[in-house]
Amino acid sequence: IDAQREVADDTMRVRGLDASFHLAIARATHNVTLIGLMQTLQQRLKLARHPLPVAEEGWLTIEIHERTARAIATRDPDLIEITMLEHLGVLEEAWRQQTGREVIRRAPHFLTAGRP
Repeated sequence: IDAQREVADDTMRVRGLDASFHLAIARATHNVTLIGLMQTLQQRLKLARHPLPVAEEGWLTIEIHERTARAIATRDPDLIEITMLEHLGVLEEAWRQQTGREVIRRAPHFLTAGRP
């Protein structure tokens, strides 16, 4: 986040550091499966990471990363989930604006079974 803050006005550099932020979160779990999944996901999403920059994108990215890090630090699963859904929402809205296509996000039943 500090590195992103230093280059906040350079959207492409902030984007480059975005992958490092998410990989650092995965590595902090010490779960090799999760780390591998994050690396694979980042490779597959590489093309989707390069839509046209939006105004203040660097600062918006930093703000959501700061909130994400704070949520993780609380160890409160509900707060983490809410913050990550907001994080994904920002990405989905940027995708919708850039492509004109909606993102349909439905969790598989096995992930939501037993939840209200």
